[in-house]
Amino acid sequence: MSSWEFPVTEPIRLHAQIPAGDIRVIAEPGTTVATVSLDGRGRRSEQLIEETEVSFTGGTLSVLTPDKIRLLSNVSLDLVVHLPEGSAAELRAASADIRCEGELSDLEARTASGDITAGPVTGAARLTSASGDVRFGADVTVSRLPCPSNPRRASLWTWTRLKSVPYTLGMP
Repeated sequence: MSSWEFPVTEPIRLHAQIPAGDIRVIAEPGTTVATVSLDGRGRRSEQLIEETEVSFTGGTLSVLTPDKIRLLSNVSLDLVVHLPEGSAAELRAASADIRCEGELSDLEARTASGDITAGPVTGAARLTSASGDVRFGADVTVSRLPCPSNPRRASLWTWTRLKSVPYTLGMP
């Protein structure tokens, strides 16, 4: 497992992209250090971790896997990020479950194959999963749904937080 720590004084922006595995984001009040933990599974997982860029610049924490590495088969990553409450996150994966805990300001999460679970978001939330369930910890206003005449189109929901109670959307 590899890990990184970055001192923070306020909410940050997270941009993370992995090929497969699990993404877990934990937003906690009073956090003064953003931490990234990356663990791999599969015969070439160490190569995948070594070539993943982890950086913190201008208030943005980036965890990015190079495009050429995403093509490795039978390799997945487990990414865990701790960051301050009120941070924003943009998360992308080809095949991964995405789970966000704690309050985020904005959230964009996209996975072609996997479930998305999110706690409260005070601003906009765009959650996309072509084949997975979406669970959201707030009452929501749905502003866009996929066209029912095109079942191949990825599901896309955009929400704004009204109050904190569980809500689940799933593909039929």
